[in-house]
Amino acid sequence: HRIAPPRHPALSSHLSAHNKPTMLQPPPSRMAVIGKRALIMGSAISLIALASVTVHPSALLPEGMNTTLLANVPSLSCQELQQAVAQFSLDDVADRVSLFQTHQFGQIVAGNVIPNTPSNELYDLYRKLLRWGVAGYSRYDGSLFAYGFYHGTIWYLLGMSNEVVDWKKIQYEQCTYATYEFVATCAHGMGHAGFIRAQRQRQPFDVCGHVRGIHSDDLEAAWGICASAPSPWLQRMCSNGYYHAVFEQMDHVENKIHWMYPCNT
Repeated sequence: HRIAPPRHPALSSHLSAHNKPTMLQPPPSRMAVIGKRALIMGSAISLIALASVTVHPSALLPEGMNTTLLANVPSLSCQELQQAVAQFSLDDVADRVSLFQTHQFGQIVAGNVIPNTPSNELYDLYRKLLRWGVAGYSRYDGSLFAYGFYHGTIWYLLGMSNEVVDWKKIQYEQCTYATYEFVATCAHGMGHAGFIRAQRQRQPFDVCGHVRGIHSDDLEAAWGICASAPSPWLQRMCSNGYYHAVFEQMDHVENKIHWMYPCNT
């Protein structure tokens, strides 16, 4: 004997009802068919009309807050980049910044994001900034500008501070990952920071600022951060950022500065 496979009760009752013989119904009248078609057409027109007046989510966003801003990140001004950082996730913006926006992005994070970030989340944020730099190194064809994500943040934080550099705080909060790339990039940013401190004495500096026109009077004051390093190796890493700023922003001939400064003092 063949044994029929068990059926789900609900499914069985549905199939039984479906298989019951039904009485033939008379064909619908022509007017009934026309009426049914009119009803379907009317429903379709109603749906189209409803769609045309439905407010889409993007229309409810504040002016300027749309995906166009995010898509145009590589060509945004610093002020517009600040707007994008305020409206979208850091990850979304970081994925789109151009090579020459990395330092600016770091300054914006330092000035606008970190002050509003809970202390228990800073550890992960600093590491994320470094990871963006490391990933960007290959993404931007091996350009060291990629590390601007991280040392742009560091130089702004220390440059805008009036406090004596606390290397313990740097060790346990900002440069927490004991790898060469992490510490060297962090210390490099610290070397730049001295010139922001010096320049702030003459003119305002904000997240869209740039160190320009280093004066000979700035050199000694700016060296103070690196001079306070607790080890010769950290001082050397810090001096990389210090000399980078001198190389980029100072006319040695005009300022009559010996190329060995401060090693010749």
